[in-house]
Amino acid sequence: MLFPFVSPSVVIAYVLRRRELVTHDGFWGRWAYVSGTAVAALTLSIVGLLIFGDPSTEGNTIGQNVAVSIFIAFTLLPSLTTYFDLQYLRRAWSHDFSFINWLWVPMMLVWFFQIIFFTAYGYWRRKFLDGKRWIKTTEDTLNKTRSQLEEGVSALESDQYDSALSCFNRAEQSLDNANAIVRRFIDESSDEYPKHAQKVISEISEMQRHIEGNRAHSEAAIALEAGLDALDDNKIESAIDSFETAIDRSETALGTVDEQATTNKIRKTSLRARNELEATLEQYIDERILPLENRIETTYEDGISALKAGNYDEAADCFSEVDDYLSELQSRVKAYGLNRDLPVDSDDVAEKMTTVERQRIVSEELDPLADQIESMYEEGVSALEAGNYEAALDRFEEAKDAIEQFQSVQANHGFDRDPPITSDEVVDQIDTVECEHERAAIESCLSRVGEARSEGKSAMGANEYDRAVTTLEHAREEFKDVSSLIAKSSLNEWDLEERESTLNELYETAVTERETQRYRDSKERGETLLDEAIASAEAGNYATAIKTCNEAHEAFEEAQAVAEELSVVGGDQIEDRLDDISDLLSDYQIRELSERVTDARVSVDEGDREQYLTAANDLDELTAELDGQEIDRERDLAVLREEAELERLKALLLAERERSIEAIEAFRDGDYATARDYFEDIQSVVAGIRADAEEAGVTDYDGVIEQLESTCERNATAARRGALGIDDDPTVTPITVSMGNRNDSSQSPDDSVSVPVATDDPASSIRRSGGASLDDALLDALPVAEVRGHIGSGGNADVYEVRLDSGERAALKVPRWQGTLSATLIDEFENEAETWSKLDEHDGIVSVINWDNEPLPWLLLEYLPASLANRMDSLSVDSGVSVLVDVADALEFAHGRGVVHLDVKPENVLLTDTDTPKVGDWGLSQVVLNHKRTGMGLTPPYSAPEQLSDEYGDIDRRTDIYQLSALAYRVLTGRVPFDADRPIDLQQQILREDPTPPSTINPALDPAIDDVLVRGLAKNPDDRYEAAVLFRNAISSLAR
Repeated sequence: MLFPFVSPSVVIAYVLRRRELVTHDGFWGRWAYVSGTAVAALTLSIVGLLIFGDPSTEGNTIGQNVAVSIFIAFTLLPSLTTYFDLQYLRRAWSHDFSFINWLWVPMMLVWFFQIIFFTAYGYWRRKFLDGKRWIKTTEDTLNKTRSQLEEGVSALESDQYDSALSCFNRAEQSLDNANAIVRRFIDESSDEYPKHAQKVISEISEMQRHIEGNRAHSEAAIALEAGLDALDDNKIESAIDSFETAIDRSETALGTVDEQATTNKIRKTSLRARNELEATLEQYIDERILPLENRIETTYEDGISALKAGNYDEAADCFSEVDDYLSELQSRVKAYGLNRDLPVDSDDVAEKMTTVERQRIVSEELDPLADQIESMYEEGVSALEAGNYEAALDRFEEAKDAIEQFQSVQANHGFDRDPPITSDEVVDQIDTVECEHERAAIESCLSRVGEARSEGKSAMGANEYDRAVTTLEHAREEFKDVSSLIAKSSLNEWDLEERESTLNELYETAVTERETQRYRDSKERGETLLDEAIASAEAGNYATAIKTCNEAHEAFEEAQAVAEELSVVGGDQIEDRLDDISDLLSDYQIRELSERVTDARVSVDEGDREQYLTAANDLDELTAELDGQEIDRERDLAVLREEAELERLKALLLAERERSIEAIEAFRDGDYATARDYFEDIQSVVAGIRADAEEAGVTDYDGVIEQLESTCERNATAARRGALGIDDDPTVTPITVSMGNRNDSSQSPDDSVSVPVATDDPASSIRRSGGASLDDALLDALPVAEVRGHIGSGGNADVYEVRLDSGERAALKVPRWQGTLSATLIDEFENEAETWSKLDEHDGIVSVINWDNEPLPWLLLEYLPASLANRMDSLSVDSGVSVLVDVADALEFAHGRGVVHLDVKPENVLLTDTDTPKVGDWGLSQVVLNHKRTGMGLTPPYSAPEQLSDEYGDIDRRTDIYQLSALAYRVLTGRVPFDADRPIDLQQQILREDPTPPSTINPALDPAIDDVLVRGLAKNPDDRYEAAVLFRNAISSLAR
């Protein structure tokens, strides 16, 4: 026992020596180990006592296991160090303990058996104490249960059933605890206490049986009292349930209780509960069953009555209530085990409900369907007899659908009732209707075919072949429908072959006649168009001639196609006509291009640099167009291309000539640097023109180009010297080049082009420097005694008031130019004079006294003191209409001679002393005859849309109609139809907007004037009046 504590004693002795508190030889040194061992043994014994104490107290199993582990550790660890401790004692005491070297083996054995002993002792002691503890606990619990059971029996004998039940419940809970303790002990322990445990279990079972019996007795008594209380409160169902519970618990109590006294008491309780139950059940039947049975019988009879009366909803409700009542009755009877027959069989009620539903279906669905079938069938028969086949077919189809619906209703509800009309009868009627309908449709188609054939014959008789062909084509389509109908039907009552043959022959005849007529019409139209083209060409209107030639060519091609198809005799002549037209077309195209080239020529005397550059660009585009022509007149095209290129180079040279004016002005103003830059730039541009001329093979302007280059070079040098201050007063060389003879750079007074000199004297414009005075020569050639003054200026002419030798006043019109007078200007002036002189026989046109082109173009006209522009604001509506009527007459006269004015405006309507209007200034008329579209001379407020845009077609007499309408608008309202600050805005208004109705501006006007002027101002020429006389008639009828 002491060996485990040697190690602590050695440790203590060693510590004392190291601290020099004791010596090996001293008393305390020798016995320090013995005292340490005793102290350690005492301490560990106390620890073991605490660990393995009385197990009667409930301890923690985990804590006990930890304590055992600690004990083993304290026991085993010293045994491992004992040998070393003894060796130390030997050295400390200086004794020879050699046996100690072999002593550790028996010490380890002693330690091993010591551990086994302590472990076995601790386990036995633990089990012994646990057994004692559970026996004590069980006995306490059982004693407590006995006390509670006795208390409950005492309360039961005193009829304190609630207290007794509470005691029995607590006793049962205590027994459950005791039983749990015993069961746990049996599971954890071995067989040391089997007999005692079985005894306890038996005692617990007996007590449980006793408690169960007494508790059931208490519950039976409580249920009996509850039933009696429920009866007092007339709660019959609750009372019955309570009595049945009392009986059931009494039976349970009798099966578990053995005491005779208790058994007798239980029987009394059970007997009383049965008696009360029987009485209560009788009351239940009287109050709960019999009234419900009476209600069932009454409601059932009501349902039968409603069914017989056809009130199916009421009958269904009654039988449904009966079914609910039967379910409730069965539930009440079954709930308490009553043996009673039902007043009405539930199967009978279900059958009655089925009968109601079937009768309802018959009444609500089948009967209406039957009536509908009969009605539809009768309507179908009536429609068939009346020949209304579509209606008959619809009625029979509806009857067929109704029969199918009738049969579907029967099938769904299991009825066996036939419809009033069978499906076979309806199908037979449908077949009959379809057959009759097909026959009627065929007869109708044949009738339409016959009518179309008759109409076709009639049209052919009237030479209306297009209508005949169209009608007969329709007849053929109808005939195809007839054939299709007969093929689909079973009818074969008509001979279609003969009818079809006759119809086809008639159709082919109509087609042949139509094509023959088309051939004749195309040929005649071609001849007419060809004549028109020739007439237009003779009048110089080549664009119209080209257009008309193309239309004629198309007409003859159409005639040729028809001739080839019909093998018309003489059809080969059409080919000759086509060849003639092709030749004419080529000729007209060349002429039209020639005019365009001629018109594109630039004037040497008129224009600024921008105009010349624009002309050059236009000529460049015209040259490109000439290159793209496919006319078989290549030589002519080459000449035109050469001419266009010459004019383009001429325009470029003139543009640089105009720029030289600015250079000379800068030079003269002393701005030598700017002048130098101008001259050098002009020299560079002219070099480029030289390159273009060489590339095109043009040598006509070599002298002009050379002179321009040399003069610009001299002037640039002079300007450079002036800019450098070398020359105080440098001299500029005037640029004077000849454009008349392109290969000769020499100058003459007649064909030179000089820098223009400004003048402030309008009359001096008829005088030109170089040679004799032209105005003097002109006056010498005219019967003019005096030039009285300058009247005005037009686009390219000046007008002067003169007095003739006869004393008569007249107007002299001469062209306005600078430098040499161009051939183009002379031609235009001559055209105007010729055109005007052909028209002056009319009283409404200014008269031409005389005209000539020597020594320069001049035109001597009737002198009129005023124009409409001066007096139109003071005119009344009637006076204004009168003026417009006279102007319309003058225009109609001109139109009749193929001349259109194109510049009708107030300034060109002159007035005599008696305010008789006369139309003057026919300068633009020749332009239209030559098909030129140009902006020269246009007056924007009075310009027609086609004068501003190609979108609205060609210029013709309807252009004058527009301008006349614009003039009428101004005279009658005091305003022009369109007005804007910017020319581009004014042009857009003319092209896109509608004028304000005149009557809204001048209330004095008849509102009907609006339609007249709006029509005259229509954008599309086709929508205007075709002739001035029509406008005159329309407006004159509105004068008030």
